[in-house]
Amino acid sequence: MFGTILVIVSLAYIPWGMVKNAKEGEKSNDTDLPAKKKSPTKFKFSPIASKNKVACNSVFAYSSRLENYVFMHAKRPGKNANAFTNYHEKEFDEDPVHWSKYLGFHFHTRRRVLNGSNDYLRGADGKPWPWPIFVKQLGDGESVDAAGRFFANGMTRFSIEQDKDHPQLPFVYTKDLTPESKKPVDAYLMDEDCFMMLKKIYGAEYSKEELANDNTIMAIFFGDKETGRALLIDMVDEEWFSIVEN
Repeated sequence: MFGTILVIVSLAYIPWGMVKNAKEGEKSNDTDLPAKKKSPTKFKFSPIASKNKVACNSVFAYSSRLENYVFMHAKRPGKNANAFTNYHEKEFDEDPVHWSKYLGFHFHTRRRVLNGSNDYLRGADGKPWPWPIFVKQLGDGESVDAAGRFFANGMTRFSIEQDKDHPQLPFVYTKDLTPESKKPVDAYLMDEDCFMMLKKIYGAEYSKEELANDNTIMAIFFGDKETGRALLIDMVDEEWFSIVEN
């Protein structure tokens, strides 16, 4: 289903052992951002003002059947399009450990299309770029709302303090979009990214075959045991082993 080689595109993450030990309870607006190690590439952008009000990027957060993880995305004002996060992602990718606790996410990738196909959601109609999604492992007692606010505050402070000449629209946490009946992980991430999370979380304890036969885990990630089992069985061992190298 995925060809001969499994390719993970644009997926940045930090070691999961470090994620578990991160101080998730720190407040973004109480912690100074670390000093920049070098001058970043400048992206020119500016706030949009209308009737003495400044437009804001809206941040949405939601949980899935996978406990203790939250997914987040940001939308620009006035249109159904992704917020500008290229600068944040670029700096995060250069040093994930350095930036993760300030930006409020542990890895980023592409949102999945809403119709369930294994394809990425475009950032705007007719445009080729993907709509980013950000994933965070929750700290002890941390809620979806708290994670969303932390992320919004961190993204705003980062753009202001790291690029003062070209401040971006502020990010404002808007809403918890978690449905009453929680969805599997593959409602939000493409299959290859689900495999990445699956391997990182459970790969040290379980083989691919053991995971494929775990009805609960398959339902958490792929909706039902049959779908998840078929995807894993269809994957050759070389593809599964290659995930460790990413």
